Order: sequence, then C-alpha cells, then structure tokens
Amino acid sequence: MDVTVHRSHDGPGLAGAPVWTDYWIPGKKGYTSGASGTTDSTGHAWQTFRLVAPPTGAELDILSSFRDSSTFTYPVHTWVPIAC
Repeated sequence: MDVTVHRSHDGPGLAGAPVWTDYWIPGKKGYTSGASGTTDSTGHAWQTFRLVAPPTGAELDILSSFRDSSTFTYPVHTWVPIAC
C-alpha cells in the first residue's frame, strides 16, 4: 500500500526546507522512516512511501515535520485508519 503525505505552508518562505515523514503502526516497534526531501518553491512537499503488508483495521500514526532556515521545526502528528 502506498501512502502519500502532502505538507504545505502559506507562502514561499519555506521553499527548499528539509521535510521528513515517519510512521508507526501499533504493535510494531517504534517509528519507521517513510520519506524525506525538501519543499518546492511554494513551500509544498508531497512524500510517498510504501507499507508492506499493513494490518487491515490498524491505525497508521504519521509524524511529519519540516524545518525553516532558523532551524525551527514545524511538526504535524496525525492518525488515519488502515483500510486495504
């Protein structure tokens, strides 16, 4: 199953900022690195990673962050059900 996370920030002030997305599935051990990269010229980033044999009915815990030029980190933490 492919998972795509879209991160955005108003304005181009975060263009080229480092961005990463990690995930955790209950019952597994800790977070796994999903994807990393940089935002585009408008501060957006789309990151896709693959889950191999995810447990149907479990919850996917996503932690995604990006960092601006002053090294301030903007985290987003969300949960979504796995339905496949």
